[in-house]
Amino acid sequence: MAHDLTATQARTVSTTDAVIYNEIDTINRAVLAAALAGDLNTQVSDGTTMTESTPTITVTGSVANPTFTAADQVQLAGQAIALGVDAGAGTGLDQAIADINNAAITGLTASKNDADQLVLTYIPPQSAWTLEIGAGTGTANADLGLTAGTVTATTPDSVSYYSAWTGEIDDRATTTKMSQVINHFQDLGYNILRKKNTTTNNTFYWELYW
Repeated sequence: MAHDLTATQARTVSTTDAVIYNEIDTINRAVLAAALAGDLNTQVSDGTTMTESTPTITVTGSVANPTFTAADQVQLAGQAIALGVDAGAGTGLDQAIADINNAAITGLTASKNDADQLVLTYIPPQSAWTLEIGAGTGTANADLGLTAGTVTATTPDSVSYYSAWTGEIDDRATTTKMSQVINHFQDLGYNILRKKNTTTNNTFYWELYW
């Protein structure tokens, strides 16, 4: 469905904080999807600046054009992945990428950058914003330029919004932005609430009903 703006609306948007506009737009899309499905309520618990609960972790290997020993392993997110074990498999970066992706670890994608280094992109579960790179006998960590340990996601802005909402911090700018989102939907006749995301325990989600 097209999101057409009138000239008046466009002028309004141009003077609106981008965070607020994107928050409202995402909630609007959730409301539309719920209404089309015949529902009378919806929730937004991720995917916006104020509610983000699955921050992306990116790890880049330090070795360009790496090669590994066939059958060596990488251990990612608690899963061991043997590299280059299939018939005719190679021992270079493209093979490592293929084997990691074929392991189908939820939230994990392997790719490479312009410098031909391994890039791991991981969207962790809401309950743990970390990626474990395991250590063990026969791992290919050194060959791929990976370091064993726990990689923690950068704390998203949503944590600050949660802290401002709960009164843990005093941030008038953040509080005002949330109030503008609430006022927008209340003016349209919706009931809109913020509720604690009990999976993360440090972010909130929006709940709307009509």
